[in-house]
Amino acid sequence: MKFDLVSDLHIDCWEENTDWIARKNSDILVVAGDICDDQDIGIEYIKMLDNIYNTVLWVDGNHEHEKSKKYPIESCRDYHTKVNHLGFLPTKSVIIENTAFIGACGWWDYCFAEPVLSKEYVKKEFGERVNKQAVDEFEELVKQDKEWIVKELETVKAESVVMVTHTLPHRSVYCENEHIRNDWYRGMFGNTLMETVRDSRIKYWCYGHSHHQSHKTINSVEYVCNPRGRPKTNHYANYKLVTLEI
Repeated sequence: MKFDLVSDLHIDCWEENTDWIARKNSDILVVAGDICDDQDIGIEYIKMLDNIYNTVLWVDGNHEHEKSKKYPIESCRDYHTKVNHLGFLPTKSVIIENTAFIGACGWWDYCFAEPVLSKEYVKKEFGERVNKQAVDEFEELVKQDKEWIVKELETVKAESVVMVTHTLPHRSVYCENEHIRNDWYRGMFGNTLMETVRDSRIKYWCYGHSHHQSHKTINSVEYVCNPRGRPKTNHYANYKLVTLEI
């Protein structure tokens, strides 16, 4: 079985948003978050992709909640209801040809830059510069997403598993050349709780958030990131699909 992988499409930043589709190599598409900042436009884009691929499986990224006027927990709850599945992995895992696709956004636990930057420092900077009232809510989302993934792994009956998160699931996949606005921002690249997820059936862990394409093997799991990015930061103008095979 093959599937195509994309992430961080940021369709609200590009004039051409369908050029990569002509290169499709599979009937299954995995989208690892950050389609765009407008939830309704993003959902319509998923519906369009669903007419091209037999199956589209996806997770939300932080940018799906960028324009929400609600705090993150409420925004996620409302978004999950609005999506009404459509291959949305944070509400329902999917099994295809005895391979389970399990996913969640992942969010950040402020620990990703340790030991260089402490969790307390990153939380303080995020609170002062971005949103003080939402600081603790992100930690709750981190726990919820980890619990969802563990529960699905414990109950799913499949020979192999593909994990999908938006944020980075392991500190070893972080790229030192990331385009970041401030040093504290590095602490918001991923969820270190995901590093404790273990299951011999996991073949791939697909992720986004980073705007650096990457393919690394850690403990027999292939970690794959295929972002398009945004024109003003790290990006891939001549964007191409990555096709993976089980």
